[in-house]
Amino acid sequence: MMRPDPIPSPANQFFWDALNRNELQIQQCAQCQTFLHPPRPMCPHCHSLEHNHITVDGKAVLYSWCIPRHPQIPMFEYPLITALVDLSGGVRLLSNLIECQTSELKPGMALEVCFVKTIGGKTIHQFRPLQSDAEGIHD
Repeated sequence: MMRPDPIPSPANQFFWDALNRNELQIQQCAQCQTFLHPPRPMCPHCHSLEHNHITVDGKAVLYSWCIPRHPQIPMFEYPLITALVDLSGGVRLLSNLIECQTSELKPGMALEVCFVKTIGGKTIHQFRPLQSDAEGIHD
């Protein structure tokens, strides 16, 4: 089943463009170096309007998750695992977990980003249990 396309905004367009290149990028304040997610025009720590986009390695640990059951949305496969993952560098990201059973989930579980095509040919991020092989694109 194919996911719907994301709907970018001017503030997060870089994020979606990077995913289309199979890169995970996070906004970073150019002044205080704080990672900012979700992206925003002003750093909440130092109020700088200058920022960079940093490509991160996509390694993460599972912080928490939920498994929504009803109502089911037709374009998603179930069970759908919605997760909060902590990237190295201190960014917490909302995503979905794939390639794992719900019985395998545990806090602190090692994860890695993978890239999944949408119905319109765009790319979104998902996470899966850490594997030794290279990241791939999933249809």
